[in-house]
Order: sequence, then structure tokens, then C-alpha cells
Amino acid sequence: MYDSDNYASSRLNETIVLHKRTPVLVKSVHNMLALVRPILNVKRNDGYLVPLEDLNVTDLKLGYVNVDTSTVYLARRTLRHDWRQGLRSNNVHATGGFNAPTTLIAKALLQRYPSFKYALAVLQLGGSCAFSSEFALGYGDKVLWRDKEVGVLAEGTPSLYAKFKFLLSSLMEASNECVRII
Repeated sequence: MYDSDNYASSRLNETIVLHKRTPVLVKSVHNMLALVRPILNVKRNDGYLVPLEDLNVTDLKLGYVNVDTSTVYLARRTLRHDWRQGLRSNNVHATGGFNAPTTLIAKALLQRYPSFKYALAVLQLGGSCAFSSEFALGYGDKVLWRDKEVGVLAEGTPSLYAKFKFLLSSLMEASNECVRII
């Protein structure tokens, strides 16, 4: 994968990748080993060395992140002059177009979401909540897909607008609910 430390450094330094399904920040590369630091639950000086082949740079799936009682959708920006393999704040944008902080990127990579029923409870308390990387319930009883309104809630049941019926099976799988087309 990498034929030299210099090449690996140019592709990985200061990027977010996965190591054993944990988001880590690559600090440096030396002797085909990466010095990485966990991003979440960080203690001082808790970096460690891992072989480069143990880093996962391909399964970097982004999407919704729940932050308190609201949601933020993260997407990778179009790569222009960025030759890096991992993610960085300046190549991931969040809802509203701002650069995503490192901790939000790490939370998105974990792909941990509550159930649809939990998201519905948060919505009823006045918040918004993602129940998958692709779907969320938003203010005003909206069903959101990749930060776009694609339907509404009717009596606690998700309903898709007809022009988004291609999302029917995905929403049914994510919510574990019957979905209506309106």
C-alpha cells in the first residue's frame, strides 16, 4: 500500500482514519508505523504505534451525528487538491457549510444510532434526532434524508413524499416501521 515513510506521511499525517473500528488521528509515520491518537475519550499522551496495514482508510462512512437534541449531517467535500486518504476538518463539511470539527467526524465514523422510537421521543420533546446515518426526524415532524426533507410523520408513522418513493425500503429498514407514500 505504501512504499515509503515519506509517501505514507504525505497521505496520512493529520488525518482521521479507523483503527479497529475506532476513529484515530494519525500524528506521524516512521519505519512503516503510524503514531495515532484516539479522538474520543482522550487522555493526555495516549498515542500509540500501529502498523500502517492496520489502518482502515476505505470504510470512512459519514452521515448524521446527534449532538444533544439536534442533528448535524456530515459529508465529504469534493476532493480537489487534497491527496490525503483520511478525513480532515477542511475536507468534511457539516449542515450549513462549515468545516466539521474533528470530534463530530469521529462520532459519525462510529455509526452508532438510537432506535426510531427513541428519535420519535426526542422529537416529541422539541428536538431532532438521527436514527441512522442517512435518516433523521427534524423539527416540525419532518423526515429527513441526507439533510433534505423527504417526508413527514403522521401519527408517529413515517410517510414519504411520492417523488422520494425510491427511499421506501431504505427508510423501512432504518426505522423498522411501515412507511406510507403520500
